[in-house]
Amino acid sequence: MADPASEAQIRFINKLISEKDTSKIGTFPTRTMNEIQAGSEVSKSRASSLITALKNALPKAQTSAPEIQTPATPAQTSASQVRTQNKPAPVTEDGMYQTPAGEIYKVQVAKQGSGRLYAKKLTEFALEDGGTEWAFEFVKGGIYRLTADMKMSLEQAQEFGKLYGVCCRCAADLTDEKSINAGIGPICAGKM
Repeated sequence: MADPASEAQIRFINKLISEKDTSKIGTFPTRTMNEIQAGSEVSKSRASSLITALKNALPKAQTSAPEIQTPATPAQTSASQVRTQNKPAPVTEDGMYQTPAGEIYKVQVAKQGSGRLYAKKLTEFALEDGGTEWAFEFVKGGIYRLTADMKMSLEQAQEFGKLYGVCCRCAADLTDEKSINAGIGPICAGKM
């Protein structure tokens, strides 16, 4: 390897691994972490990316629960269960999502840095020549506007494509007759 990680980086990574919850650092940082733990060499840049992801990770949970001084009343327990049951599940996987207002978001994994999920909104832009163009734009905090139950089915993606003549997964104009009739191209349909 041309530019391997330094011993100091490896020591710091091992220290962070012992202190942080590594379960949600992302696919690529986890892969780098596993390679380091297996004794494989990684590059300085991969080690730096892993360090950033580990620094942003939450501390490991305490192994013992704090002592409960006063037990919860039945009313408190019931209210807590209702809040938990009514809370919508957060987004935990990439894919296409549609809000109740009809906004479409593409959720994907950040490939650089954190490895966390983020959302880009499908937006129609007016062109100077009077036409329009569709594109995805990053929306700060967009991922928090979405819930797991908003994930789009293939049928919903097809409905959008038929209505607007645009593939909601890649934002390309549908030009092939089969894709226009289906409301989505064959490659994107396979990814839904």
